[in-house]
Amino acid sequence: MELVTIGRVVKPHGIDGTLKVLPLTDFPQHFKTLEEIFFVKGGAAKTSLERVRFHKGYVFLKTANCDGRTCAEEWTGADVAIDSKYLWPLKDGEYYHFQIEGIKVITEEGVYLGEVEEIIQTGSNDVYVVREGSRECLLPAIKDVIKKVDLDRKIMIVHILEGLID
Repeated sequence: MELVTIGRVVKPHGIDGTLKVLPLTDFPQHFKTLEEIFFVKGGAAKTSLERVRFHKGYVFLKTANCDGRTCAEEWTGADVAIDSKYLWPLKDGEYYHFQIEGIKVITEEGVYLGEVEEIIQTGSNDVYVVREGSRECLLPAIKDVIKKVDLDRKIMIVHILEGLID
């Protein structure tokens, strides 16, 4: 089982154990379809969801085994994760960030550039931060640059546009 983070507990909400969660997913409505989640803080603790509601960009979760504010305070700062088998399917050519982070990046000519260490969300398109030692390059996640992603082999083939790399 591979856990994928979809949110982070910000703080307790009220006195009944409800948690205020910052969604870290493009699909916050996914919370409504879930029956169970994992809190990841040190280790991973599985729990059932009783209630989910949305308000001003946050998700408010009530879980089966957290019945008071003290319990909720213990989960502050924890990641909210799900089993990757419950992820929503994406269209061809779309990937979850966790699938791209750590992938090896190679040019069409076979030159190894490094690994994707970070993804910057710019609004118009993501930018992959690729590092190899002290060398860093920023690659826009656009079709002109990203030519092939092989998730099985953890390799990305890229076309380097003029001016992208010194």
